[in-house]
Amino acid sequence: MELTKKDMIRPIAGLIGLQPVVVAYLLLIGTFSWQEYLSTGWGLQIAITLYLIFFYAWFERLSFWQNDS
Repeated sequence: MELTKKDMIRPIAGLIGLQPVVVAYLLLIGTFSWQEYLSTGWGLQIAITLYLIFFYAWFERLSFWQNDS
């Protein structure tokens, strides 16, 4: 499977774009601390981002999308 720039950049852009929402949510529910956010959240988010690069590459190439006009 060949990875394109779009496959790699989309999940990274999503990771960056979601951070204000994550921080706002944690502030809203009152459990936000920078130490916990960086130690717990970022490890999981980076793992998910790397997974999504390959998932999106596979998903974009499904035969289902070949007839999409």
